[in-house]
Amino acid sequence: MALSETLFQVWDEWEIRALLLLSLSLQAILTTLGSVRKHSKSTLIRLFVWSAYMSADTVASVALGILARSIGGAEPGNNDKKKNSSNSIQLLWTPFLILHLGGPDTITAYSLEDNELWPRHFLGIVVQIGLAMYVALKSWRHSQLKYIAVPVILTGVIKYVEKGFVLMISGTKALRNFLLSDPEPGRDYPEDVRKKKSDPNFVPSPLRPCVSSQGYSGYPDDSLSQAFYLYNRLSYLYLDLILSYSERQDCHSMICNKSSEEAFELVEGEAFCTMNYIQK
Repeated sequence: MALSETLFQVWDEWEIRALLLLSLSLQAILTTLGSVRKHSKSTLIRLFVWSAYMSADTVASVALGILARSIGGAEPGNNDKKKNSSNSIQLLWTPFLILHLGGPDTITAYSLEDNELWPRHFLGIVVQIGLAMYVALKSWRHSQLKYIAVPVILTGVIKYVEKGFVLMISGTKALRNFLLSDPEPGRDYPEDVRKKKSDPNFVPSPLRPCVSSQGYSGYPDDSLSQAFYLYNRLSYLYLDLILSYSERQDCHSMICNKSSEEAFELVEGEAFCTMNYIQK
C-alpha cells in the first residue's frame, strides 16, 4: 500500500511535466518530419507523422486542463514556498502549450479533408485560449515570470489563430470561390438552331480559330511559362470545377500547333509545376 501511495504521489508531482515533455516531443517530430512525409515512401515516417499529428492537440489540451485543475490558491501570507513556486512556473507553461496547439509551420493539416474541419478548430481556439487566460489570471498575482510570459502568450495566441485561418482559406469552398471565373457558357447552340429555322440565311458566328492564347502574355517559345499557365487552369479540375469556353480555347490554342516533342515538353513542365506544389 505504501508503494502505491508513493507512485501516486510521484505521478501527481510529475504528471504535468511528463505531459509537457511529451507535447514537446510530438512537436519535434512534426517539425522535423512534417515536410518529409510529402515526398517520402517510408511507411514508418508516415506512421510517426500521423500519430504525432493526431496526438499533439490532445496532449496539449489535456496538459492545459491539468494546469487549470491543479492551480493553487496561494495567498500573499502563505508560507508554502513549493506551491508559490509552482504557481509561478505555471504561468510560463501555459503560453508554450498554446504555441503547441498552434503547431509547427511544416504541417498545418495532414490531408485535404482536415481543412474542412476549420469550424471545429475555431471553436477549439475559443475554448483553449479562454482556459489559458483563466490559468494565466489565476497565476498572475503570485508569479515572478509574468512579464516574461506576456510576449509568449501573445505569440501563442497569434500562432493558434493563424492555424485556424489557414485551415479556413485552404478549404475546398474557399479555393473554389477564389478560382471560379465569371460564367461563360460559350455559343448558345439551341438559339442558333432557332434562328436558323426562322431565317434560312442566318450564319452562326465562327468558333474562335486556333491562334495564340489570349490569356497568355509570355513568350510563345517559353515552354515553362506556358506550362505554369496551363497548371493554373488545371487547378480548377482539382476542385471539381470546369473551365469556361474561352479558357478551354486558350488551353487548346497553346498546344494545337506544337509538334509532338514540343507538346510532351509542355506536359513535362506542367507536371513539374504540379509536383512542386504538392511538395510545398
